[in-house]
Amino acid sequence: MKIFASLLKFILFPFFLLPGLSLFLWSYITVWKFEDWYPKQFSGKGFYYFFSSGDYKILIYTCIFSCIVAVVSIVLAILASSGLMRMNTRLATKFEGFLYLPLLFPVVGICMGMHRLFLSASASSIINIFIMHVYFSIPYAFMVIYSGYKEIGRKWFLISKNLGLTNVQTLIHIELSMIKEYLYSAFLFAFSVSYGQYYINVFLGEYEDINFSMVIAPYLQTSNRNIGAVYILMYLLMGYVVTSFVRKGLKKWKV
Repeated sequence: MKIFASLLKFILFPFFLLPGLSLFLWSYITVWKFEDWYPKQFSGKGFYYFFSSGDYKILIYTCIFSCIVAVVSIVLAILASSGLMRMNTRLATKFEGFLYLPLLFPVVGICMGMHRLFLSASASSIINIFIMHVYFSIPYAFMVIYSGYKEIGRKWFLISKNLGLTNVQTLIHIELSMIKEYLYSAFLFAFSVSYGQYYINVFLGEYEDINFSMVIAPYLQTSNRNIGAVYILMYLLMGYVVTSFVRKGLKKWKV
């Protein structure tokens, strides 16, 4: 089994290494003609443009916004999972399927329907975008959190009830400590869904609430590979830094 795992890692490693290496090279290469064996022009103008244009501020804003969406999604997923564990099995199964509905509906259809509702409600565009980000992030966070609750089982709820603990005390002192290892996975899924959203911000934000995916898109559609590679590299790097920080924070967190 160990030999198979090592062989699988050896096979998959180039598939992860080559795209990253290509991005890193193109972030410094300005021209690489087809007939040339190696690039002849190198420049750091892509990074200079990234910081001088102020797009790094949009990247930071996108990370903060996605972190807030992920935290709210996790909180709602915990409350939903805790409530389902206290229901009978048949009723819990129906509500569980209801929470997975956003996975089945297309983003375009939901945004078109909700856009009309938001217009009638005269809500702020940032609030509309936040609601839709959470809506599409909750199923992923719930999927991870609820699997953790299933591993815990229902016996702990019965024990806490016999000890006289309230639902809030059970949630804080028992449930959170036992699902702690699932929180990072839930955050990673919810953060990734919000971090990579494009259509929601374009359709509902009316180009006022811009996220970094909207900034990257024009460079991917042009032939300027240098700037496009820099933006994608910074996009991936910032996401990695944020998720790594959260992982270390959760390890040190004592419930």
